[in-house]
Amino acid sequence: MKKRIFAIIAALSLTLTAMTACSKEEAVEDAAPAEGLPSVEEVMSFIENDVYPNAQDFIPMMTMSIELDLTDADSVAYYTGLTDTTGIDNIVVSESGVGSFAYSFIYVMTDGTNTAEIQTKLGESVDPIKWICVQADKIASVQLDSDIVLIMGAPEQVDAIMGAVTTAAAEKFVTVGDVVNVLG
Repeated sequence: MKKRIFAIIAALSLTLTAMTACSKEEAVEDAAPAEGLPSVEEVMSFIENDVYPNAQDFIPMMTMSIELDLTDADSVAYYTGLTDTTGIDNIVVSESGVGSFAYSFIYVMTDGTNTAEIQTKLGESVDPIKWICVQADKIASVQLDSDIVLIMGAPEQVDAIMGAVTTAAAEKFVTVGDVVNVLG
């Protein structure tokens, strides 16, 4: 009798273990794709608390981060070169308040449907000579889950800040893409 009870308990345990293992596999398969940072506030925190402290020597003075109004086509075009915001949820730009620094950090939050296309268009459209008397000599971008970071400025500056981005992103994002050098 004890052997029969033990066999039933063992069989039930194996059945429950198998069912649990299957449901875990299904949960992984059904997991939603990585979506990037959930809010503008978290983007600004990522830039100012995770990236900039790790590239302090390369951040221009009086750097400020702002959220762009996507309904203001002129502002979006000035900062990003983009004329179409389809698939874009938000854009945060960080630049120096002093106009003599050719530096821009653009963080684009997408809806995930056409991130690669937006990254390409952003790289082709952004204006490296939008400032008076100065220009960016290097432009690089990277995908972080469904978000995009584009940095333009001096070559060593872009490399250092992009390095800080990818290092910080490794702890916050599921997928950190390859850095794409657009210019320089």
